[in-house]
Amino acid sequence: MSDALKDTALRVCAALGRRFPLPGLSVIAYHSIDGSGSYMSTPPDMFRAQMEWLREQGYRGVSMRQRFEQGPAGAERTVVLTFDDGLANFAEAAWPILREMAFSATNYVPTAFIGADAAWYPVYGLPPMPCMGWDALRALRREGADVQSHGHSHRDLTRVSPEERRDELRRSRAVLEEGLGEPVEHLAYPFGGTSVEVRRDVQAAGYRSAVTLATGRWREGTHPLGIPRQDVDLIAVRTPRTARLSIEACARGTFGWYTAAKARVRGLYATPPHRKANDRR
Repeated sequence: MSDALKDTALRVCAALGRRFPLPGLSVIAYHSIDGSGSYMSTPPDMFRAQMEWLREQGYRGVSMRQRFEQGPAGAERTVVLTFDDGLANFAEAAWPILREMAFSATNYVPTAFIGADAAWYPVYGLPPMPCMGWDALRALRREGADVQSHGHSHRDLTRVSPEERRDELRRSRAVLEEGLGEPVEHLAYPFGGTSVEVRRDVQAAGYRSAVTLATGRWREGTHPLGIPRQDVDLIAVRTPRTARLSIEACARGTFGWYTAAKARVRGLYATPPHRKANDRR
């Protein structure tokens, strides 16, 4: 899709969000902040443009931990910023910008890959990416970022045995709690994979919330173990205008309208490989 057509569609979605405010809170999902151009990446300068738009418009970027500590008060002009996979470029490229804006964010970490490469990235045609080590994770916590669980070995929890699933959930939480010296109570489902059985095990493992890759807003009545997100990875952000319009649509909860419209136009939208495993849900 051309940048001009993309910007027009995003402008319409953002305008509709201004005209018809949606209930709820936006949880925004990122993966990698880098310049590789992969479908899981947002360039650092475009990420800065997005965060600057949020600050200029009076939004607060908070972590999942903060959101649960603060409760429902102050939801207006607030977004929850989340990053999956525990990649090293979060500490190197994203966090300095977030800290400058006085924002926080949650990084969901697969504990088997702390200090190693994200082994599943090349499988999905993505460039090799190192994950943060313990020194980086502890430094982030001291500076106000949030570190939570993304499972242990980043396996789809709907595609493993019940015993393996429970081990994934409990081990990842235990590893992080021992390494960080504090409770870990929030989860991002690897690949977005969830089900009734998965949620039951997530609750039994002691998690208070879990985020999916389903598109939507976190509304009153949303199950805390099925929180939807606005997934920025579903758009290539190549210009400052696209950056600003996309984050506005995310903040207003209308970004899903843009991706749904693309999905209905043959040839303009393809499901990213990391999400095809969940097409059946």
